[in-house]
Amino acid sequence: MKRLVCSIALLSLSPLALADNGPGCGLGQQLWKGKTGLVAHTSAGTTNGTVSSPLSGILSGTSGCENPGMVSNEYQKKVFVAMNMDDLAQDIARGSGDHITSMATLMGIDQSDHETFFSVTQANYESIFSSDSVNYDQVLQAMNNTMLDDKRLSHYVVKS
Repeated sequence: MKRLVCSIALLSLSPLALADNGPGCGLGQQLWKGKTGLVAHTSAGTTNGTVSSPLSGILSGTSGCENPGMVSNEYQKKVFVAMNMDDLAQDIARGSGDHITSMATLMGIDQSDHETFFSVTQANYESIFSSDSVNYDQVLQAMNNTMLDDKRLSHYVVKS
C-alpha cells in the first residue's frame, strides 16, 4: 500500500519536475538567462531576493519583467456593461442618467458630446437592446455601430 501511495505521489509530481518555467524576472533571471534546472532557478531566485526586487523590474519594465499596466479600457467597458446592463438600458431609454454618463466617459466621449451620445443611443435603443437575451458584447457592438453612423460620434469608436 505504501508503495502505491508513493507511486501515485511521484506520478502526480512528475509534470512539475519536468516543467521548466524559469525563475520569473529580475536581475537573477537576467544573470541566469538560458540556464535550466534546480541550481539555476535557485540561484536566480536567491539573487532576486538578495540583490534586487522583481517588483522594481515589473514597475519599470526592466530586468526581463513586463509591466502589465492598467486594466484595458475595452475590458472596463465590458465589465461595466455586464454589471450594469439593466440600469444602462433604463438610462438609454430615458436619454439621461448616471449609467449612460459613466458609459460615455468610459467610451472617451468629450463632455461637450455627451448630449449627442445620449440622444443617439436613445434614438437607437431598439437596435442596442435588440432582445431580452442580448449580452454585453452585443450591446457594446451595437453602441459602436450606432456611433459610427453619427458624424459627431464616429471618431470615438475604437477600431480593433
